[in-house]
Amino acid sequence: MTDYLASILRDITVECDVDYVGIWEIVGRLRWLKLSNEIVFNDSMFIIGRLLENPGIIVGQFANKKFCKWEMKKGDIITKIEREWVDLGRDPDLGEIVWFVGPWAKDLDYPFK
Repeated sequence: MTDYLASILRDITVECDVDYVGIWEIVGRLRWLKLSNEIVFNDSMFIIGRLLENPGIIVGQFANKKFCKWEMKKGDIITKIEREWVDLGRDPDLGEIVWFVGPWAKDLDYPFK
């Protein structure tokens, strides 16, 4: 793992301990490095794969102002994220595709009331 990937993974993991983190935050940090579209996509998916190895990270999306945890296997989550990103035809934006959060949020409602 490169230093920049390790740094982004560490920062995102720490942020998940206190807040909801969306995929666009990972993508934005990689875009800031002026990487190609292919590298941004591949590195984002690498970071997401590593996040999913952390048993304390919850993955999901909001529906009706409630966070809904995805009850899927790691491979299925990665496939879903990849497919939805490709279907968008652009980088994910605020609120799109997926959120990551630490275990503290399992019973919380929508954070933007």
